[in-house]
Amino acid sequence: MKLNLDIKNKKGSFEADVEKIVEKEIDNHEKDWKEKFKTKHEAKKELIEIKHKNKMEHEEQKANHKNWFERRAEEKSKIKELELKKEMMELEKLEKSIRNKTIVSSILIVVGVISIILGYFLGYASGDGNSPWFIITLLGFFGIAMGIWLFIDINDNKKSRSYKK
Repeated sequence: MKLNLDIKNKKGSFEADVEKIVEKEIDNHEKDWKEKFKTKHEAKKELIEIKHKNKMEHEEQKANHKNWFERRAEEKSKIKELELKKEMMELEKLEKSIRNKTIVSSILIVVGVISIILGYFLGYASGDGNSPWFIITLLGFFGIAMGIWLFIDINDNKKSRSYKK
């Protein structure tokens, strides 16, 4: 493109290569169109990805959100589980108590039998009818009686516990 101005002669000329100008404008238009299309396409892709991500998060939250019936059932199961744990602890305590009573009653019976035998033989060995060894024999009978009473108490507790179930 040429522009010639001659002010003294008051002449001016203008030459233009129209084909080049048109080609240049077409090239610019094509480049702009491709860039605009690429930008729009990338924006649509990003928007679709964001929508998909939001939809997945919403579905995940919806899946994790429980309705009233599910929450109630979950609470009931937790309460039942706690009650079972409490009952198991009570049973363990009861079994430990029964074990301890069994051991104590066995020891009382064994000590009572030993006291009866020892007091009886030592009382007769002393030759005195009013020997204090006969009191040890009497205490042995009390030991055996206490041991038997503990065994009966243990059996009564077991029976009453089995009726409760």
